[in-house]
Amino acid sequence: MGHFNPLLARNMQVRRLDFASGFGDLIPAWDELLGQARRPNVFMTRGWLQHWSNHLGAAHDAWVLAVHDDEGRLAGAAALVLIERGYLGLRELTFMGTGAAGADHLDFISSRGEEAAVTDAICRYLRAHSDQWDVLRLTDLPRDSTTPLALQRHFNDDFVHRQTAGAACPYLPLAGSWQTYLERQSRNFRQQTRSKRRQFEQLSHSRFVACDKPAEVERAMQCLFRFNPERWNARGDGSAFADQKFQDFHLDIAGQFLSQGWLDLYYLEIENQIAAVIYGFAYLNRIYFYNSGFDPRWSKYSLGRVLMAYHVQSAFERGFDEYDFLRGNHSYKYAWTTTQRRNLDVMILRRSPKTLARYRVNRGLHLARRTVKRHLPHILRHGLKTVPSSA
Repeated sequence: MGHFNPLLARNMQVRRLDFASGFGDLIPAWDELLGQARRPNVFMTRGWLQHWSNHLGAAHDAWVLAVHDDEGRLAGAAALVLIERGYLGLRELTFMGTGAAGADHLDFISSRGEEAAVTDAICRYLRAHSDQWDVLRLTDLPRDSTTPLALQRHFNDDFVHRQTAGAACPYLPLAGSWQTYLERQSRNFRQQTRSKRRQFEQLSHSRFVACDKPAEVERAMQCLFRFNPERWNARGDGSAFADQKFQDFHLDIAGQFLSQGWLDLYYLEIENQIAAVIYGFAYLNRIYFYNSGFDPRWSKYSLGRVLMAYHVQSAFERGFDEYDFLRGNHSYKYAWTTTQRRNLDVMILRRSPKTLARYRVNRGLHLARRTVKRHLPHILRHGLKTVPSSA
């Protein structure tokens, strides 16, 4: 094992919880701990993790780790899940709540000032139980996280350690006002934004609506489930929102986050019908833009741009510090900002002939699948779902 400073470990004790029952012992301590962390994140809240596990992770083995200090107080936690990848059964330990759900800025959770001790304790636990997994893959870590260095320190002899750049996450600091923001943009941007909004506002019974009642949330989410796949199918790609389990997951998230004041769901209405939906979260000082969709019948009115303009303006006016566009270097995001973060992905692979061979086979299948998908007509792509995916 790599060298580590015993002062970091102190008397931190790590306990793996039974997710079905033990996780409940930490409520509400989990979200309280997250709120005290240096970088709290909506994708690490108890609600996100529980609903993900219920709908999208039920087939996997949860590894929820609770870290207590020498006085028995909860000092940190890690929400992980063990997934069996591919037909060779490669066991991958990764963050809970991600995958198709597209969570960003993930990490171990620790109370402020305890980051080093908590991370060290979790790494020691993972090392001690490394016979129970083949690959440790932690994706979408913040670039300034201390976790990658701790992993490198603990897994530097009998393991392969790889660190790569992860997804780009554009974000907009919300300094000043909406008007000052517009003035900083190009003349063409201002003209286009104002022109498209005027066109929308001249349509019959047009308005921008915040969803703050359960019935409105249900109606808007069902429209999103219809609009989003239509948009991506037209481009030759699929949408996770076409999957019923994914829809059920987000309906539960939307319902719970509405009750907690964390849901940020708006729509554009034309002629008393929903024409576009923007779905996100308002957690602490940040707006998270998660996804959107619009009725293609109104595509000539650039409803995506109009909706984004209303939503960003609303974030300014409500006093948030940041508008996070989350992962994806899509051009429409960079129309609104030039700043971005780049996440880090870390992979730890057990250095054994069997594990390395299984990883290479699974990786080869994954790359082959991606290559074939790029060259097949869209109508044939659905058949590829039966091809084993890799780690």
